[in-house]
Amino acid sequence: MLALALIASLAAPSARWDALCAPCHGAGGRGDGPAASVQWPRPSDLTGPLKLGASAGDLARAIDEGVPGTAMPAFKALPAAERAALVAEVLALRGGAAPAPDHDEPGEGSATAGAVLWQTRGCAACHDQRPRLLDTRGLPADWPDLQRGPLKGGDAPADLFASISRGRPGTPMPAFTGLPAAERRDLVAWLRSQRGPATRQRRSPPPGLPAPADPLWPPSGAEGIAALPILQTGAARQCGRCHPDQEAQWRTSRHAQARGPGLLGQYHGRDASWQAACDRCHGPVGAGLDAVGCAACHLRDGRKLGRGRRRDDRALPGMPFAVEPRLGRSDFCLPCHQLGPEAAVDGTPLLDTWREWAASPYLPAGVQCQHCHQPQGDHRFAGAHDPEAVRRAARLEARIDATDPQVVVQVEIENVGAGHHFPTTATPRGVLRVRLWQGRSPGAEQLWAIGRTMRRESGRWQTVADTRIPAGGKGRWMARLPRAGADAVEISLWLFPDWHYARVFREALAGLAPGARPELRQALQAAETSGFLVEKRDIRLP
Repeated sequence: MLALALIASLAAPSARWDALCAPCHGAGGRGDGPAASVQWPRPSDLTGPLKLGASAGDLARAIDEGVPGTAMPAFKALPAAERAALVAEVLALRGGAAPAPDHDEPGEGSATAGAVLWQTRGCAACHDQRPRLLDTRGLPADWPDLQRGPLKGGDAPADLFASISRGRPGTPMPAFTGLPAAERRDLVAWLRSQRGPATRQRRSPPPGLPAPADPLWPPSGAEGIAALPILQTGAARQCGRCHPDQEAQWRTSRHAQARGPGLLGQYHGRDASWQAACDRCHGPVGAGLDAVGCAACHLRDGRKLGRGRRRDDRALPGMPFAVEPRLGRSDFCLPCHQLGPEAAVDGTPLLDTWREWAASPYLPAGVQCQHCHQPQGDHRFAGAHDPEAVRRAARLEARIDATDPQVVVQVEIENVGAGHHFPTTATPRGVLRVRLWQGRSPGAEQLWAIGRTMRRESGRWQTVADTRIPAGGKGRWMARLPRAGADAVEISLWLFPDWHYARVFREALAGLAPGARPELRQALQAAETSGFLVEKRDIRLP
């Protein structure tokens, strides 16, 4: 381990660190990565006090098992050598020093005595009253729910005993090594007696909390590239002279249509601040430039950014160029595919795609958004509007029990190919239909919605239902239909990628003259015809 730490201290951050750790902890490990702003608790500053201990064993446990109640996942799937190397990199960030682990054992305690100590030793003053205190980074103290919440250090007796003994370095929680070990054991026994089933709900940062600055967002556009006038416009047609395949793919993408009639039609009657908020993602380089075009991702501060994989990346003399690892990482997509806590509805932002991915098995496996949405550098960014991409995401299985007088159909849909919920956001809607047939005549049927259904009341959004399927998860439905002579069952899964927008456009056009708001009418027609069949099963009944 010491040899690995020495190697890590002499080398630049590894590709492993860049892909798995830097998005949250930052390139230097200070907890200021591009994804830090959408997480609560915030990622740890690995160069400062560590709440769960700074020994090699403590670090290894956090990497292997993750940290409950935070966005830190378990990396057990990584080979042992890679996990050991990550421990070494963290130790190198900390100067190579690793304190000895704490081997105290809790033993048995009295919950009755612990309940008295909870009040007399000052625990209740903080954990019950939850005063507004700050940690060493100036962030609000994150008081854990000791009854139902997941505990970062674990809830086994040894974990609780260690937490009480050494406190939480960097937070207002002090070390209680001055308490007799017997009293610490009693407090552990009382805490254990209060624990119920732990909840797993992800939390958003408190509103108004300053977010770490992102050096790559918002885009700076083409300003400063005076040496190459061809790039000053930032237009895709100019970039296409050297990158024709990428430009042709991009022109068919949703990125190219991000400032389409649906968006422009909603600008009617809106003030400049409302439009500016939308343009932040729908036209980040300027309202007159290609919606989400080449410049939105590849031009910053007068330089062209690339991944350094193409021979012509640096071929033009005089072109300011820089390799940017984030172009291959999910946190590069975060600014437009993740909203902050100010957009939360019932605790979950309306656009929560990055956090859905971060809570999935894909993050610890190193599978980024680009692996699925830009395979081999494809610039079509295939997503919910692409039938083949959607078909790769969902797997449908069915079991049928056909006995008179009813047919029981059990359907299971597994999210096997999307690194986020199926479908993500409140915009698309999946529809599962089970229908009986008698010859060519349709019989009884049952339908279910798969999505996040929203309703706006009294000026605010509310979640009516959320039936989406998390990455790697399964959704199950059961239909009981009267057979009435039916001889076949049809099971079909449909996706309507613009379901929510179609409803918004219809409501906006209600009561208007036939020729009014032509942009919205065009957008409504496109939205209402964008649905497609994902999978269909026709099964003969015995």
